[in-house]
Amino acid sequence: MYSLDIRDLGTKGFEVVVSIVNEGEDWLVIKQASVAIAKDGESFGRHQFSFTKVDRSGVVKLGQFEIAEGHFHLNQDLDHRSFEFQVEIAYKYGDHDDTKRISRQVETQRITKKKWWS
Repeated sequence: MYSLDIRDLGTKGFEVVVSIVNEGEDWLVIKQASVAIAKDGESFGRHQFSFTKVDRSGVVKLGQFEIAEGHFHLNQDLDHRSFEFQVEIAYKYGDHDDTKRISRQVETQRITKKKWWS
């Protein structure tokens, strides 16, 4: 199971959290997880998630019913109204390599409005 949560941290920006649960009997190996960010339709790059249970080879291995959470923090941005987050998770389950994609869009009203006398 894969889920994506966008947490609005107010003046501290957004925290992008991807949760992965291995519901099968074989090992689930997360080889890479990244998020592409677009602000008002303009690309702001692809960024890697940070996981706590990374082994020496740089992957996360999950046994049956184990959970991993990856985190990415986006600083506060008052200049854009729309944020799109496109997550890609490259994984291996048994002999099978695959990529899972999840996306979310967030609309914000936190744009600083200019005063009419400015």
